[in-house]
Amino acid sequence: MRKQSEKRTIQTSSNRRTDERMLVDWAGLVTLENDTSVSCVILDVSLAGVQIESDADVAIGDELVLFIPSVGSFAGTVRWLAGRRKGISLEAGPDLLLKRIAEDGDNYPDLAPKDAR
Repeated sequence: MRKQSEKRTIQTSSNRRTDERMLVDWAGLVTLENDTSVSCVILDVSLAGVQIESDADVAIGDELVLFIPSVGSFAGTVRWLAGRRKGISLEAGPDLLLKRIAEDGDNYPDLAPKDAR
């Protein structure tokens, strides 16, 4: 069984950092700069942003909007790519996303962390 959150060390080109991540399995939708929308799965959320899995054709630096049903829309920027997985920093702050769920998690049953279902 996976823990609700776990620490992962992420190697980036400029530094190494450790972020607390909440592992999730949420359906979402990304809208790209050309107004194309593509489905995605949000895999984890941290203070740095989100990791998604999607067939969206994006490049590092592309801006997009991530829509999570029952939660809302978040402007973001693609920070890294690894096959179908993509790291997205959220401009409005993933802390707002985490805060909404922490404060009112009972109203977001579909957004429960993976092992809480």
